[in-house]
Amino acid sequence: MASLLKIVAAAAGAFSASFFLASLILLRRRFAKRSPASDFWGTAAGISEKTESPAPPELPPVTILKPLRGTDPDLDENLDSFCRQDYPSFQVVLTAQDPNDPALQAARRLQMKFPGVPVDIAAGPRLLGNNPKINNLAGGVPLARHDLWLISDSDVSVGERFLKNAVLKFRREGLSLLSAFYLSTGISTVWERLEGLLLNAHFTPAALVGAALGKPFAMGAAMLVDRSALERAGGLGAIADYLADDYRLALEIARTRGRVGFADELVKTRNACPTLAHYWIRESRYFGTLRVCDPAGYAGLLLLQGFSLLSLRLALFGLDPISIGLAAAILASRAAFLSAILDLGSGRRPSWKDYLLLPVGEWSSFVLWIAGFFTRSVSWRGRRYKIVREGRLATSDSPSAASSPLRASSQAAA
Repeated sequence: MASLLKIVAAAAGAFSASFFLASLILLRRRFAKRSPASDFWGTAAGISEKTESPAPPELPPVTILKPLRGTDPDLDENLDSFCRQDYPSFQVVLTAQDPNDPALQAARRLQMKFPGVPVDIAAGPRLLGNNPKINNLAGGVPLARHDLWLISDSDVSVGERFLKNAVLKFRREGLSLLSAFYLSTGISTVWERLEGLLLNAHFTPAALVGAALGKPFAMGAAMLVDRSALERAGGLGAIADYLADDYRLALEIARTRGRVGFADELVKTRNACPTLAHYWIRESRYFGTLRVCDPAGYAGLLLLQGFSLLSLRLALFGLDPISIGLAAAILASRAAFLSAILDLGSGRRPSWKDYLLLPVGEWSSFVLWIAGFFTRSVSWRGRRYKIVREGRLATSDSPSAASSPLRASSQAAA
């Protein structure tokens, strides 16, 4: 048993270090599309303000669908960023299941702040399935005026050229679904920093490698989708019972021969994470989602737990230069990736607090990964759901579908 642990730890350590270095190269290739004189380690301006080839004379109008629930941190600023798009014609539809949701106050402020942007609000319960985000989105579909949709979470902000760059790539590559990699920017608490570390330096490297290998998946922070492609894939109803609705959407679109791709631009996200309980609930849902999406791939994540396994080897069997060297290489590659993605997405470098949390992040990921094998239910927006076959959600207290019409208000473009 001791020999097996030593071998597995060494193999996982070597694989982890190599994997993170490879993901750093992929990050540079995907996002650092600058002139030769540009510096990959420079400011974030290259991401949101990079120069594209001249836009075609006409770009298709877009409906931006954003489900709301509660007051996320920076909600007003996030919503503002979607109304400031450098794009000729777009509509914003904000939806909430509860007509008294406090987030609707921000939606109404948005209408007043941007009178030249069509901002529509839909408030009222809809039930397509057990996924609360999809139920929320369903309320805005009747108000969508256009056939190209950008679906984006309420905790996401984007650069002014994001929509234009995304649509240009969408059309240029003949895509049916385009989604964006995202950067966590929360640093208010140690739990926000730790959550950001798991997203920025654990999830994103794996996602970059998956994209490079041609794996069909999507990330729900920002997804551009053609309505006809969505309808061919079964519409929102086809994903309304799945925990990983974004992942399932990509699979359904790929199944109907639609092309899935990724934006050449990072978007930003921040979740309030004030306590360990908040952190555990959200991250256990994330790891549970990974497991139900790809059970075999999830088991294979053992090879990315090199630092934790090497730590165990060092603690149980004493110091040895190979384990120390591999553990140091893993932390160095993580630090390099974290530095690169923070610089690209926000123009800042990691602080000493981020670097000190790197070993904690490794062990946190290891514990959550193990717990993910036993996760059979998740907490989402204050409600408990069971995870059943193929990653579907089930709950014994699902609300009945409302028969009353949605309350809707709109403000036409000036």
